[in-house]
Amino acid sequence: MKITLPTGPGSYVLVLRLLDPISLTIGKLGEFQFDAGWYHYSGSAMGGLRGRISSHLKRGQRLHWHIDYLSSSITDPAIEEIWWVEGSTRRECDWAKALGSLRRTRHLVDGFGSSDCRCRSHLVYSPSALQSPIIPPHTNQKLVQVYSR
Repeated sequence: MKITLPTGPGSYVLVLRLLDPISLTIGKLGEFQFDAGWYHYSGSAMGGLRGRISSHLKRGQRLHWHIDYLSSSITDPAIEEIWWVEGSTRRECDWAKALGSLRRTRHLVDGFGSSDCRCRSHLVYSPSALQSPIIPPHTNQKLVQVYSR
């Protein structure tokens, strides 16, 4: 996947598709069953969107973030879509809550990507693809959908 990402800070959503169910150990969170379907992971990149998202796209490196455990176990390309907003305001929690409130979505792993906030999880599951990207609430920034397979 060749994409051009902004170097400044922002928040993002990685959309992954899992074709078959798998069981994975996610760092210190433990072992979990992941159903086939669509996963939406929200994160912030205050040090720069390009660096953070690029690190999630690399294969064969040390697993650092919770999402890396899931994305590294999915057949290429693991990431189906990338959404982002630029800015120094963290929108990952807004996105996680908005995605988790949609009909047909649910949080499968409590604490996933949310060890530094009070959110239940920053990973939201849906059995089928969402109709369109979700813009995080309370923002007037334009959502950019960079990549769609």
